[in-house]
Amino acid sequence: MEINGSGGSLVAREYELALPVLWRLGLEALAEMKVEVTSRDDKEHLVNGRLVSEERSLLFGRPKIKEVTFAVQPVEGGSQLIIDIRKKRLEVYSFRPQNRETERFIRILEAKIAAYRAHQLCPSCGKTIQADAVFCPYCGAPLKG
Repeated sequence: MEINGSGGSLVAREYELALPVLWRLGLEALAEMKVEVTSRDDKEHLVNGRLVSEERSLLFGRPKIKEVTFAVQPVEGGSQLIIDIRKKRLEVYSFRPQNRETERFIRILEAKIAAYRAHQLCPSCGKTIQADAVFCPYCGAPLKG
């Protein structure tokens, strides 16, 4: 689900990933976007924060600050991610799309998911190796393909 409104943008997507994995990758994406975390609840998998937007105020040309809410919850077969990035005050009219930041977050997150899926842990030594490896390059253990 994606909602692009005049004050912001909300995205909810499901991924076939364990909740702790999606939570960690989402936190990494927030950090890469330089989101200032104002509250974080690891038990409930919820983050609130602020983001300096690329948008500028009309009058003084200052960057706009947007509010960020990020959450992860379990769903059947994986986890659901919710990212909501919005202006503090609702604007009735906006001539620009308000989904630039949520789209950037999703691009960063999905690149991190692809990198995560491209690797596996060796069951023998625990080192991170390529997902398509037949033998562990560290300990030589055969891997199931």
